[in-house]
Amino acid sequence: EQGKANRPSRCDIRSALVALDSAWASFEHKYIMELIEIEEKARRLVVQAIERERHLDSIEDRKMQNVFQQAEFREELRRFVACIAHLNSVANVRRKGRDDLGMEVLLDAMQTLCRCDDEEKGGENSEKLA
Repeated sequence: EQGKANRPSRCDIRSALVALDSAWASFEHKYIMELIEIEEKARRLVVQAIERERHLDSIEDRKMQNVFQQAEFREELRRFVACIAHLNSVANVRRKGRDDLGMEVLLDAMQTLCRCDDEEKGGENSEKLA
């Protein structure tokens, strides 16, 4: 008889379960909203990079002579590279993403490729460049 006196009543258990259910639903809602916000931020970074790349394409499509010398192109390229670098830094879950490389690295690589292409067209072997 004394064991029954210490047990919570059916009404108390029901109230506790309703409170637990309500707290759990509130937690789930906050958690889902946070996931949606994280996804939105990540999508925004990707969309921004796509927009930058499209703008670069539109500048190139104008068929300007030596597009790399155009201030508008270089500025948009700088923005695009910064965008990709930032995306790389936040997307790398092991914290090894880099955002410290600027457009100069890309320009140097592109110039090297152009030199290789020019020398190959001129009949030189690209292995001699190394």
